[in-house]
Amino acid sequence: MVILLLLIWVLEALWAAYLGSRRGRTLLGLALGLLLGLIGVGVIALFKPTEEYRVAQAREAMRIQALAISGVTSAHDAGLPPWLSAAPTVSPTSPPPASAPLPGTSGR
Repeated sequence: MVILLLLIWVLEALWAAYLGSRRGRTLLGLALGLLLGLIGVGVIALFKPTEEYRVAQAREAMRIQALAISGVTSAHDAGLPPWLSAAPTVSPTSPPPASAPLPGTSGR
């Protein structure tokens, strides 16, 4: 029973930290979650985002819009990390891989 209550307490603290991070106040959210539990989650949810956080969000939105307008089609071209890129695209004119049988054949 004690382990369950401890797990709930930690999850409430992490939830509050997540909500705080969405407002530019991660450490405050974590502290409120640890000290007040579910009440801390509610308190941090009432906070407005910091000015720095809103400016950073607006800059990121403008960067994404600029990339969309410029026609960037891959994460590599956009300067994003490779794990954010989608699966490689295959153009309709590219030949199938050598190991794949052609459509309508038995693969021999």
